[in-house]
Amino acid sequence: MPTKKVEFTNNVGYKLSTKLGLPMMLKPVAYAIFAHVFTGHKI
Repeated sequence: MPTKKVEFTNNVGYKLSTKLGLPMMLKPVAYAIFAHVFTGHKI
């Protein structure tokens, strides 16, 4: 599965990054984002 690295900076200045898995043969028709707890607690 090909992947694409994605990075963005939130409004506090923390950089978040991930790898987006892409289909092998077809163009994607939709995306879904699943985010788990990054720090494990609220600041």
